[in-house]
Amino acid sequence: MLLSKGYSAQELKILDDYDFSIRKKASRETESLTQEEASIHRRRKQRSLPKNLVCLTSSSETYNNRDHTLYTFNGDGPLTKGRLVLSIIKLYQEDFSPTFEEVSHLINQDLGFPQNTIIEKLSLEALRPDRQKRFYYHQSDMIESKDGILYAVSNQWSVDKMDRIISFARSLGWTVEVIQPTK
Repeated sequence: MLLSKGYSAQELKILDDYDFSIRKKASRETESLTQEEASIHRRRKQRSLPKNLVCLTSSSETYNNRDHTLYTFNGDGPLTKGRLVLSIIKLYQEDFSPTFEEVSHLINQDLGFPQNTIIEKLSLEALRPDRQKRFYYHQSDMIESKDGILYAVSNQWSVDKMDRIISFARSLGWTVEVIQPTK
């Protein structure tokens, strides 16, 4: 649906980082129903919703209390926090061609991120599926180090960690811009 409206597949890739819920506003006919009748009415209405409907807004407290800042990196964007970090590490790998040990040392020691920020593909496959979701596990997101080790980058990034990775990217001469301030 969004592709037909002019959005590119690359622009829509950031939607992979979000969970969306769809909720129809209460109509006048459902306001006077009991809770059980309203539940039955909602189930009937849900069956008639189009399957390709995408809702980009949410009224849930969890969604609204989280940081949804978007970034551009060297002119590419919009990128979420996780996609920005993935792009920075991918470009670092391309430009400097470090081994996995060197990248791991940079991430863990020099930048001070936790040990599980990057993980080898073999180690990632050994994790439970719910833990695998915390990494960019898709084949196109895997990064190969100079010594041939495939590794994945965490998609769990908080605002306080972003300052360090953005400063690191800027120290290498790369441009990182905030395009949507924190809500």
